[in-house]
Amino acid sequence: LDPGTWSNGPHDRYGSHDHGYDKVIVVEAGSIRFGIDAGPVELGQGDRLELLAGTAHDAVVGPDGVTCLEAHLPQGSLHATTRHAAGTW
Repeated sequence: LDPGTWSNGPHDRYGSHDHGYDKVIVVEAGSIRFGIDAGPVELGQGDRLELLAGTAHDAVVGPDGVTCLEAHLPQGSLHATTRHAAGTW
């Protein structure tokens, strides 16, 4: 993976959207909650989210802000939208 970084301040929000590529997000610091059809996905430091292309999602940043690493992969590279807890991947 060839990740880039991004960060947001406390309680920043992203409205519902999707992407034409698979995406891997790792929380470097802070926390963020993604809303997807299967329910909310809470991510904290070290957690990883693999998000399939076309998956509608919104997001709310936690009270301490968030810094993430993010990599994009061609659609179909991942097999499922999956959360991996810190230390398990």
